Amino acid sequence: MMVRPSPFSCSASPSRLESGVLDLKRKALVIALAFLSFATLSTTRLWASWDVVAAQVEQDTESGLRQAQETLAGIEEERKTFLAERATLSAEVRAQEAELDALTKKFESLRAEEQRLSEELAAETEEVKVLEGAVRSTAKDAEASFRSDPISVEVPARLELVGQLAAAGRFPGLDDIRKFVDFYFDDIQRSGTTEVRQGNFIGPEGREQSGDILRVGPFSAYYRLDGKVGFLRYEEKGNRLVAVPVRPSWSERGSIEDWFEGHGETLPVDLSGGAIFSRLTRSGGLIDWLKSGGPLVWPILLVGFLALGLTLERAYTLFRIRVRTDEVMDRLKSMAVKGQWQESRDYCSSFERYPTCRVLLAGLKNLGSSRDALENILQERILKELSRLERFLPTISVLAAIAPLLGLLGTVTGMINTFQVITVYGTGDPRMMSGGISEALVTTQLGLAIAVPIVLLHHFLQRRVDRITGDMEEKGTALVATLLKTGAVERKVIRHAA
Repeated sequence: MMVRPSPFSCSASPSRLESGVLDLKRKALVIALAFLSFATLSTTRLWASWDVVAAQVEQDTESGLRQAQETLAGIEEERKTFLAERATLSAEVRAQEAELDALTKKFESLRAEEQRLSEELAAETEEVKVLEGAVRSTAKDAEASFRSDPISVEVPARLELVGQLAAAGRFPGLDDIRKFVDFYFDDIQRSGTTEVRQGNFIGPEGREQSGDILRVGPFSAYYRLDGKVGFLRYEEKGNRLVAVPVRPSWSERGSIEDWFEGHGETLPVDLSGGAIFSRLTRSGGLIDWLKSGGPLVWPILLVGFLALGLTLERAYTLFRIRVRTDEVMDRLKSMAVKGQWQESRDYCSSFERYPTCRVLLAGLKNLGSSRDALENILQERILKELSRLERFLPTISVLAAIAPLLGLLGTVTGMINTFQVITVYGTGDPRMMSGGISEALVTTQLGLAIAVPIVLLHHFLQRRVDRITGDMEEKGTALVATLLKTGAVERKVIRHAA
């Protein structure tokens, strides 16, 4: 509270007092000057008339003293007046200062009270916001559940209520919360029951029909019409039940009919909120699944077919090769002991389709060579046969590595498409992101599904090559030892000059 100073405040009184004193001093100075002038004049005229001057001086002196006394009396009177006025104003200032102190204390108290109330209001506002958020979140969850719940056909008012509670522009009232809780408890009670009733629904022909409706909790609904049974799904638009255009299997039909009759034990129940029925109504097969993976599916399939062709060719070639050639080696040893070298070469030529026999034939054609030369010839022939055996195996290994990499590339592409959709449309509707996620998952799945068998087949083929190579090395070493025993190979070792 502002206190306006009085026009007769203490701060103005000293100024007026000083002004009066200055006026008195001016008057006294004037009198003194007049007296001095008169004295001077009187002195100049002293020679003229001393008596006249003395009388005049005396008269002037008396007059000046009277005026001085009157002036001092006036000054004293004004001083008393000023002092009294100053005392009055000082008292008023002290009173106003006391009032100001009291008002200041009251103001500070009110400010502290305002601060406390503001903090309480902020805390209560935060609690109200938390409560409002909890109510809206629960209402949204309930709305999502009610939109696929066949009970909503029986209680249509609850969808309208949860829609109002979930709206951001309306604060939920206590009555709305009570109704919402009542609907929730009613839904909990109905969720544990099954009910058979007469009702209307959209039949398989697409027109509204009346028949028996079986509801199993909040999960599934079924119809029976003209001796036929089937599934019903809840359609939010129109708040109605619609027949699913998919006939249940004979076992499912039997279970549903038993429940309609009241003595059923098992029943197919949709726990996905209608998603299974949506999948059942789709007629897509393998081609649709591949198309959902995006353009990178076709390169992955090409890699798979190419790897399959090469694998079949290698499997056909390698598994036709005879690995165990012990009988051939025993026959060659007996011929070598007898010195039947031409017969040995002819015998190996009859099995020339086998790599081991070709290696042995190369050794028999170089009889008379040194041991080192013969071993080098056999090793060279083994390397030549190995290159034929390992034909296309590195390519198969590369294809096995390319397939998952293409799948990973499809995954990255699909996730990029998903994030682009999120950037444009947000995350409100998950179905808008399903395309990119499907592309990511399908390509990864297909790439791994092709790469894993290729890796396994490559391993088996490589093991087959290793066995054939080991057999060639073993029989080549045995041939060198046999020829050394028979003397068909020189034992000397060729030393190369340093």
